[in-house]
Amino acid sequence: MNLNLIFCNKRSVFFLYILQFILITYSLIVAHNSPAKGYEASVYTGTPLIVWFSLGFCIFLSVVIVISQIVNEHVESKNLWIFGLLIIYIVYVIALSLFVIRNYYGWSFNGDPGAHIGHVKSIVESGHIPDELFYPFVHVYASQISLILNLDIIILHKYIPLLFGMLYVPFMYIFSKSILPNRAQLILTTVASMTFINGWYLNFTPNALANHFIPLFLFIFLKILTKTSAEWEILIVILVFMFPIFHPVPTLFLIILLVSFHYPSKLLSVLKINSKTSINDCSIRTKHIFKFTLVLLLFVWGVTWISSFGVWDRTIRNISILINEGGTTKLDSLVSDVHTAEGYGYNVIDYVIKTLGSTAIYFLVSLLCIPLLLKERRLNYSSLGLKTIFSLYGPLFCTVLFFFLLYFLNLAFGPLRIIYYIVVICTIFIGYFLNHEIRRVRYQYRGSILKIVCLCIIFMLVGVFFNGMMLLYPSNYKLESNPQTTETSFEGIKWFFKTRNIDMEITGMYIVPYKFALILLIPVEKIQMEWTIPKELAVPYHFGYNNYSSLSESYIRKNDLYLAITERDKVTAEKIFPDIAKDRWTLSDFEKLNFDSSLDKIYSSNGFELYYVNCRYIDT
Repeated sequence: MNLNLIFCNKRSVFFLYILQFILITYSLIVAHNSPAKGYEASVYTGTPLIVWFSLGFCIFLSVVIVISQIVNEHVESKNLWIFGLLIIYIVYVIALSLFVIRNYYGWSFNGDPGAHIGHVKSIVESGHIPDELFYPFVHVYASQISLILNLDIIILHKYIPLLFGMLYVPFMYIFSKSILPNRAQLILTTVASMTFINGWYLNFTPNALANHFIPLFLFIFLKILTKTSAEWEILIVILVFMFPIFHPVPTLFLIILLVSFHYPSKLLSVLKINSKTSINDCSIRTKHIFKFTLVLLLFVWGVTWISSFGVWDRTIRNISILINEGGTTKLDSLVSDVHTAEGYGYNVIDYVIKTLGSTAIYFLVSLLCIPLLLKERRLNYSSLGLKTIFSLYGPLFCTVLFFFLLYFLNLAFGPLRIIYYIVVICTIFIGYFLNHEIRRVRYQYRGSILKIVCLCIIFMLVGVFFNGMMLLYPSNYKLESNPQTTETSFEGIKWFFKTRNIDMEITGMYIVPYKFALILLIPVEKIQMEWTIPKELAVPYHFGYNNYSSLSESYIRKNDLYLAITERDKVTAEKIFPDIAKDRWTLSDFEKLNFDSSLDKIYSSNGFELYYVNCRYIDT
């Protein structure tokens, strides 16, 4: 059977598209009819297997069709690839929204999203931005949507990240279109942008949402470089004012981008490699001046804004102490985490390959493009697109250097946040490199070698897709517990806040009371809550039953204590970290709580239990 005829014949391709749309429709119906009935170990285990099979099959089939269209040079004369790209995008959106389709009540109320939901509620109720909030753009936006649509932020916190994640792909498309010279490269880059490799999709957090606007900024910036237009200049100035109040981390990247964008061309000019003229020969000097103005504006406005909040003083003091007196860095924390993981028997290398392997592939491909671009620049020097693509190596390498620099500091954000920006730039090179290899092999070899190369490209893209899909949601694959917040646990926390003794503290395993306090309490009551559970109140392994007969013997203190146990605690011990349960908590430990005479169970619902711990007190 000639597979080439199947994937290039119009009737055959449309039949395959119809089959895929049927599978997608069926998987949507099945997912919708399988709502979460309680806490789940992960979205993967809670979602019927047929849904994942259908989505994976559609991705594989669409990638094969799109690659076949490119190999046979049909992307210019035929539009069959459009439906393949559309199906991949639909699968991308469905995968992002599965926890919404399956009616999750909340996502990560114990994490940063819980705090941001609380800030939005505060803005809606008071009409004022909290004093400590130094990136209020998303919160004001969400507050406006909440008031206009009359929807609670509990509902919106699931849909706003989905909307921004959906926008990321068209933003990458227009960014790619402004820089890549032909359609095949554009198609491959767009496919590569939907592989879930970024890892910033689900959380209602300003950093995650701001990241999705980076390709839009790059698109407008490149438009200004290639075409003098007041409209584009006004748009980019608006974005420059927007990003510092969106989040400081993407603002730092944009400063790196603007400063380093022309470094590669200047380096080639110094080395006299492919440098008859500078990259901006088609530009007037005003473009250099305008770029410098953007850098200055972004830096001055960003520093002015962030320095008006306490976080600026804490950051400067932190860096000063680290330089002058020394201290713990992110690298120290990383080494400690590696030793801890190895001590528990986990394979750190295997974990790194699973979580960062796709990023490494993208970066390696970007490096392989350097000699190809240099050669093509020499043959076609007048191509502005080639010059612009090569200029991306400036921000790429500077961002990588910044990534490693962060390991020697101890800032409020970790180096892994920077990987997103590396991936955005590398995605452009993926489209360029894959198309270059297809063309080279097609004209030089054809036959079996062409088929082998195409199969390698297909399996690379599909492999990155599947790995990205496995990393999209927390699971035992990436050693993370599901941050799902069930309605019963939320109602249990609400009951606790209404009836609690404010002189007593609360402890738990995966519960962060302050995040719920931001959502449920008024400002005066929030002040009385601890940001985190104090170290001395942390729940001991095995609840102390390996050393004592009761939990209370682990807490020698005057005041009694509340203990919150959620279904997440039990499921995480049993299914996410089963190999180390014997060293931490087992299901039998949770059972012993029901027979502990020092505990009084004061609340119980499906997935949430609250105990009153009668602590021991020794008068010294």
